[in-house]
Amino acid sequence: MSFIKIYDFPVANLSLKEAVDAVIKLIEEPKKTHIITINPEMIYAALNNPNLSKIIKSADLILPDGIGIVLAGKIKGQEFKERVPGIELAEEIVRKKDNLKVYLIGAKPGVAEKAAIKLLEVNNTTEIVGIENGYFEKEEEKIEQIINSKPELVLVGMGFPRQEIFIRNLLSKSPQPLVAVGVGGSFDVWAGVSKRAPEFMQKAGLEWLWRLIQEPWRYKRMIVLPKFALKVFVDYKLRGRKD
Repeated sequence: MSFIKIYDFPVANLSLKEAVDAVIKLIEEPKKTHIITINPEMIYAALNNPNLSKIIKSADLILPDGIGIVLAGKIKGQEFKERVPGIELAEEIVRKKDNLKVYLIGAKPGVAEKAAIKLLEVNNTTEIVGIENGYFEKEEEKIEQIINSKPELVLVGMGFPRQEIFIRNLLSKSPQPLVAVGVGGSFDVWAGVSKRAPEFMQKAGLEWLWRLIQEPWRYKRMIVLPKFALKVFVDYKLRGRKD
């Protein structure tokens, strides 16, 4: 497996298919695994927060989700094979791995239940061993519930950085192996609460623009993309950063 380092974060250079196969192998080994599908917002935040940086670097597998990460690779002269969005990664794992025990936690009340129905449509052999919304106060209780459910795959839809912190805590306390993936707002898409960008916009790397049109209040977060691209260009092209 090859990696492209973006600000010292080792991002795996895998196609979606290769990433799915790699995760399924980790599930079957089995092995405790934290998977991050990274975007510019996450790296930008981590560059200014040592704790977040440590959490990301402690992940077992980092995959290139955002178009800004792919662009950063091009600026460095190292091209990623393709984006590996968390929503597609999770769906394809469920599609390809029969009888997979899955736990869903995150989003508003009622959303994860609808998301679970969508995943069962993807593969009706999937066993949903637990469903929980993301609105809770006692994290330890939820972690205990997950552990007792003995899932093979835990999908956490709480957004960054909360989902990454939760996954780290879950894996540190779990006595059994499991694979955990932060999937951000994927539950909302699966549940039909929000719509994903049309395929042509996804392929053009304009999914961020679609989200901005659908959710204009996210503009402050979207500003990170051009700021990140400029920073990467200045640091790697003009200043000759090497890592």
